[in-house]
Amino acid sequence: MKLQTILMVSTLLVAGLTHVHAEEAKQTAAIDLGGNPLDNFDIGWVDGKSGRYYLADRSNAAVDVIDTAKKSFLYRITGFAGTKKPGSIGGPNGLMVVADTQELYVGDGDSTLKIYDLTKSPPALVKTIPTGGKFRVDEMAYDPQHKVVIVANDSDKPAFDTFISADHDHAVLGKLEMPDASDGIEQPSYVPSIGKFIQSVPIYKEEKTGGIAVIDPVKRTLDKIIPLDQCEPAGSALGPNSDVLMGCKAGDSAPDLPAHSVIVDVAKEKAVATVEQIGGSDEVWYNPGNKMYFLAARDFTGGPMLGVINATTHAWVANATTYKNSHSVAADPTSNDVFVPLSAGASCKTGCVGVYEVH
Repeated sequence: MKLQTILMVSTLLVAGLTHVHAEEAKQTAAIDLGGNPLDNFDIGWVDGKSGRYYLADRSNAAVDVIDTAKKSFLYRITGFAGTKKPGSIGGPNGLMVVADTQELYVGDGDSTLKIYDLTKSPPALVKTIPTGGKFRVDEMAYDPQHKVVIVANDSDKPAFDTFISADHDHAVLGKLEMPDASDGIEQPSYVPSIGKFIQSVPIYKEEKTGGIAVIDPVKRTLDKIIPLDQCEPAGSALGPNSDVLMGCKAGDSAPDLPAHSVIVDVAKEKAVATVEQIGGSDEVWYNPGNKMYFLAARDFTGGPMLGVINATTHAWVANATTYKNSHSVAADPTSNDVFVPLSAGASCKTGCVGVYEVH
């Protein structure tokens, strides 16, 4: 039996295991950002060590910084491409904090990666690295074992990844093209148990057939594609052990696929759970503080939602209403607060960051 068929069968077998818990998710606060109305934004990231939330705010051509404990806006890191212009893709886009070095990595719309020293006040630009593409640098991940960062140029043809040293020289180590990723590449994650990066591939050669790329951070090669049919994955989040939650586009009317999200044991290369109560997701997040997955399901058929899944039992927990284009989510492992950008016209007229809790 082919691996692709095994994965599909495994997915269907576990579909009936999800059930509703008594918990609920609800918005408890809204953090005003000021500046231009929040109409265009991308990835959010919480650094639990410093208690800071970072948001790629294209509407203000900046990274917004929030104090997660006080739930208050602090300042902006400026100097990015801003909103999308004809023939280009704006920025900032993907971002993350490398806790080992306390540096902020941010992908910009001019195919550059910008690195900031967070120990400085305000954060100081350390280096700007061109990746050689025509379009934006987007999603990224960090391998602490080999001190390697992977960043994706998802909109170039072919899409490609760039490998960068996390040491102080930030040297470009290599490049990996993904010509068979016909709809680009999405969120990578590092999985320590296998010592590899994995990366969402929404469509691999054929419509409705996506997969999970397994990438060697040292050889900088594509080891394999774990097939993932009927999902068109975008976000990925490493949970307990080698479980990875895949945020499926399925559930959006565009691909005409039934709503669901998939958890895959990437070490065993098989799906271990399918959750049918939420889909149409972009960014997804695992919070070790309460062992929950969170999904920014902006395209869910039931309307934009924040989805919650128990990472231990793989059971769906709750959905909470968000707002149009709310495709970004990050959680604080200390307070377990969840941060979701809400565009202008939602619970705050010019846009804000909504704070959600699970009870």
